[in-house]
Parts: sequence; structure tokens; C-alpha cells
Amino acid sequence: MRKERRNIAFSLSFLDIMACGFGAVTLLFIILSYNIEDEVSPNITGTAEIERLEDDIDMEEDNLIKIKDDLRLARTTLKAARAKYDALKRQDQIPTVDLPLDDGEYKNLEESIKELELALIELEEGEAQERWYGKNLMTGLDFSGQQILILVDGSASMLSETVQEGIQLGFAIKSGQATIEDAKKWQWVVKTVIWLVANIGENIAFQIYIFNTSAESAVADSFGQWLSPDQLVKEEAIEGVRTYSPNSGTSLENVLAEIKPLNPRPDLVFLLTDGLPTQGQTRPNKYMVTPSERRKYFLEALEQIPPSIPVSTILYPLDGDPEAALLYWKLAYDSKGSFITPSRDWP
Repeated sequence: MRKERRNIAFSLSFLDIMACGFGAVTLLFIILSYNIEDEVSPNITGTAEIERLEDDIDMEEDNLIKIKDDLRLARTTLKAARAKYDALKRQDQIPTVDLPLDDGEYKNLEESIKELELALIELEEGEAQERWYGKNLMTGLDFSGQQILILVDGSASMLSETVQEGIQLGFAIKSGQATIEDAKKWQWVVKTVIWLVANIGENIAFQIYIFNTSAESAVADSFGQWLSPDQLVKEEAIEGVRTYSPNSGTSLENVLAEIKPLNPRPDLVFLLTDGLPTQGQTRPNKYMVTPSERRKYFLEALEQIPPSIPVSTILYPLDGDPEAALLYWKLAYDSKGSFITPSRDWP
């Protein structure tokens, strides 16, 4: 008779599998134990150096805030002194004034203005030095030259990062249900213009053109002229951008055509925009514009740029225009300018 086989609970194959499993677990513990023991002990010297540098940064930031506060106070005092001086001067020119002004009063006012101007220059030089060794080097934007032209896209798309929201916001502003302060994208552009103007050094002429299908100067009655770097002129130019309400389409060709008439021509051009143009010199007959047509308008516009003028572009986000970044980057590369797409917390 055939012998009855006994059931063996632990066969040779089962023992092999268990041995492999225990070996894998053991290897895993060895690897984890090695990594834990291999951790680098804290570098006390390096940590102390980092803390010292952080303290230095905090101190410099406090100094910078103080300098800016002093600068703001000096500008306000200077503006008030100038207004008082002009008022006194007008009164002196009126023949019916009963009490003529003393020459010493004029002299004191002039000396006060000169002192304030010197203090203002010193504070601005300190602030400019901080900007030069900070954000300028970080962005790569060049501010050398004697004439700087800033072109700000003022088309309707500059109201918002999406076309639909921009259209709705544009109607709301026209109807009085919203204000330009509600357009976060445009306020972002205004902050950028303030930063650019603040980086324009002394004795450097500038001009700001706002454009959509046509171009206009941010300062009234100054189109085609260079503006002096006087602080009051800068503030007037910034206020012109701040109060502007973006509208209509975009003709890059029309604004770039205004570079050649400037005398002398600009050494640098900063272009603030969010995409490719929607028309050429004239408005197209159809409502919708295809991506290929926008590319065509862009390439035709580049023909208006005189040679050897660097064009630096600051490109803001806009949906539905994927080619813009590449084409503006190529413009910066070919003209030896710069190209940045800023983050929402810059500047």
C-alpha cells in the first residue's frame, strides 16, 4: 500500500520566502540607521553668522525706512517753501501792496530752499544707492544713458489678467460702479512706473508715453519733448499714469513710430505691456484677431525701432496669448535689452 503523506506546515519554499523578507527588513533598518547617524551636526558658527546677517538686514531696513520718512518730509517741506516763495513773489509784483516785502525775507527763503534741496539730494542719493545694489541688479534692468523713454500699455486688457474680467471691469468703471483703484493689474503697473522713475538718476531726461491705439504723454502738453528729472515733474508724470483709465485696443506700431521724432533719440526704452498688439497702424475691419495676425502686427511694429536702441520689456500676465513671452524675449535679446515677467509682489 502507498504510504500516506504528511502535511508539512513549513516547506522549504516558504522558509526561503521568510528568510528573504527578514533580510529585506534588516537591510531597510540598516539603511535608515545609517542615514540618521550620518546627519550633520548643527554648525554653530554658521548659525551665528546667519543670525548676525539677519540682524544687519533688519537694521538696514529700519535705516531705509527712516531715510524714506526723512525724504518724504524734506519733499513736503520743500514744496511748501516753494509755494510760499512763489506767493510772496507774486505779491511783490502787485503794485497795490501796502507793505513791501523785505529783501532779507526773500534771502532767508532762498537759503531755506537751497538747504532743503541739498538735504533732498543727499537723501535721494542714499535711496538710489540702495536701489542700485538691490532690485536693479536683481532684475537686470539697465538705467544708464541720458534719455530714457517709458512706454506704458494703456489698452483695456491692462485692467485685469483675464479678458472677460477686464471687459466687465471696464464697463463698471465707465458706469461709475467701480474706479480705477479697483483694477489691481493697473495698480501693479503704476507701482512699476513709480519704481522705474525712482531709478532714473540725476541729469537724465525721461518721458512716459501711455498708448493704446494711439499714444499720449503722461504729462500734459509734453508730447514729443523730454522731461527734466525734477522731483515735481516725476510726481506729475506718475500721477498722469495713476489717473489714466485703460481702454481700447493695442497698436504697438503707432507708439514705436514716435521714437524717431524725439530729439535726441532715447538711449533706452522700457516697454510695459501684457501681450502682442491687436492692430497695426489702423483698426482692422473684423472684431476678432487671430494669433497669426497679432504676430504679424508685432513684427511690423519692430520695424519702427531705430537701430542700436535697447528695448527692455516688462510683460504682465494675460490669458490667451502664449507667443508673447517668446517674441518679447527675442526683442530683448536682439536689441540687447532685458526681459522680465514680474511676480505679483514686485516691485
